[in-house]
Amino acid sequence: GPRVPLLGRERHRRDDGQRTINTRPALLRPYTAHRSSRKARSGRGLAGERRGRKREEERGAVGVGKAAGMPAAGIEWNQGWPRIEALIGRMISTLEAGTPLHFTPDDYLSIYRLVYDMCVQHRPCEYSGALYDRYQKTIEGYALSCVLPTLSDKHGEILLGEFVRKWSIHRELVRWLSRFFEYLDRYYLVKKKLPALTVTGQLIFLEAVYEKVKHQVGVAALSMIHQEREGNLIDGALLKNVLDIYVSMGAGSMKFYEQDFEMPMLSNTALYYSQKAAKWILADSFTDYMHKANECVKQEEDRALKYFQSRSKQKLLESVYHELFVVHARLLEEKRLTESLSSHIIEVEINQSLVQRYERLNL
Repeated sequence: GPRVPLLGRERHRRDDGQRTINTRPALLRPYTAHRSSRKARSGRGLAGERRGRKREEERGAVGVGKAAGMPAAGIEWNQGWPRIEALIGRMISTLEAGTPLHFTPDDYLSIYRLVYDMCVQHRPCEYSGALYDRYQKTIEGYALSCVLPTLSDKHGEILLGEFVRKWSIHRELVRWLSRFFEYLDRYYLVKKKLPALTVTGQLIFLEAVYEKVKHQVGVAALSMIHQEREGNLIDGALLKNVLDIYVSMGAGSMKFYEQDFEMPMLSNTALYYSQKAAKWILADSFTDYMHKANECVKQEEDRALKYFQSRSKQKLLESVYHELFVVHARLLEEKRLTESLSSHIIEVEINQSLVQRYERLNL
């Protein structure tokens, strides 16, 4: 038959990798050409799909930024960071005044978009690393200049109250900054294999503040427990809040609660009841001693339920039982036998006296 004129030739690779000439007319293979050009645009295989998804996410973020009315690129450091820094200053002032933070959607999107733009610009205007560094320095600066000096000169319940307040402010500050700097969490920190922003903020508080005041905080908490054991009224809600901070700082681990509170608390408990038992065993009867000891066990059980983590209850009661009952078991048994014999002798003497009186009346 007649030969079909070539309207265009395309080079492609065979399965063996060698180049060949495709002599099929381009007009007769529109779907092939479309499929080939689509692969050329999106890339081949899984890597191409990933690149495509990343581009779509970036386009979505750009769309959000445009909706907020922000420029797409070209932001210098001395243009963008002062805006963020001023916002952080207002946030700290608001939190220190005891007012909750509140941002409208437009306010939030404008700062998020600003951070995003500063992260996705081409070098040397790509500021992801610089923003992460300033995030850390900002939180550390607040901890060292506003939190630590306030706590260092306080003691007792006043220290604990301020400690709870500053921890609450710190967490709220980190929560909002992490939202504004979310793009760092999603891409920069993942790429660099660095901790999440919330984790970084918590580590800064632990190193800059908690390590400096943990001894005073622990002493004040144990002092409140001692006062309550002695029958004094305490701020139970404050004590519970302090103990909850030990758990929160562990971020899933109980190491701060165990090392800095539970272990000293159990040691103090053993010493307290050892001294009480030594006095009671000498001064009280078996009945009085047992009444006091059982009342102490009940009070410690209630205390564990109100303030401590559930894991502490069994350890606490074992310590109390040991000091009140096990250590003085021999002396308690001797008191019991002596009192039992004494009560029997008294009962016999009373009965004999009644018999004698009855006999005299009959005479």
